[in-house]
Amino acid sequence: MAKPLFPRSTRKYIRSQKAQIRREVFDTAKRQEMIKKLLERFLPKQKEEQLDPGRSTTPRKGLLGARARERQAVVSRPKKRKEELVAVVKEK
Repeated sequence: MAKPLFPRSTRKYIRSQKAQIRREVFDTAKRQEMIKKLLERFLPKQKEEQLDPGRSTTPRKGLLGARARERQAVVSRPKKRKEELVAVVKEK
């Protein structure tokens, strides 16, 4: 099952606004334009958030953050480099 693009409250708001536009505006070209503007108010925010979903927005602070970065550097390197880094960390 696919994850919805918007939360339920936002989907309900968009749905009600689209219905209101359909009731009040009789010109179909203008209707489509107004609905497109309505959706554009929400879509740019969603695209920015989805650029890198795995990345945390809050920076890590202090010694714990530095240690976590060292571990991440050791894990993300190829094996040869990993062995060299482990030797360097053990020496310290």
